[in-house]
Amino acid sequence: MEDILVESTRILEDGGTLYLYHIPVWAMRFGTFLESRLHFKHWIAISMKNGFMRGKRLYPAHYVLLMFTKGRPNHFTRPRIEPKQCRHCKEYIKDYGGYTHIIEKQGINLSDFWEDLSPVRHSNRKNRSANELPPLLFSRVFDISGGNPGYYVDPFAGAGSGVLQAAKLGLKFSACDIVRTNCDIIKRLLDQLKSLRKGKRYD
Repeated sequence: MEDILVESTRILEDGGTLYLYHIPVWAMRFGTFLESRLHFKHWIAISMKNGFMRGKRLYPAHYVLLMFTKGRPNHFTRPRIEPKQCRHCKEYIKDYGGYTHIIEKQGINLSDFWEDLSPVRHSNRKNRSANELPPLLFSRVFDISGGNPGYYVDPFAGAGSGVLQAAKLGLKFSACDIVRTNCDIIKRLLDQLKSLRKGKRYD
């Protein structure tokens, strides 16, 4: 993994951004490794929704999305999100006090704690039996760091959630995965997208 991080750092252009998604114990180790090579920007906590215990430890309630940049980022925006409502009564989940009218008009500044998405894609929307990351996660990453034109590189493409979002946004991309069936899934999804966008090619 350290070899991959070294190579990822090498090919990252000046002003580019590297994201690393992992459980906290490995994010801490790899983050320390990366800090001597890149500029640390954020530790983003992505809330887990189950309550399963892991050995004799506290319930691990989040995954980590580390954000590093190579110098000053070429592209960085702070997205705004809509306030979350109860799906039953439609009232806001949180109390915004006297700022509710501003929140309703301008939205909420995105923080480094994301509890409005799941780190695991729902089983009825997955393209494989193994875990898949939700498209919203990648959409948000591209909102923050994915200036257009941009180039997205994914050495662990999985079932291609990130690749598909990059293609939808018109970003150039390179991706790979050690599991051949994952590559087949990505190709199928890109072919489906291509059929909806005649004239564009995704190799």
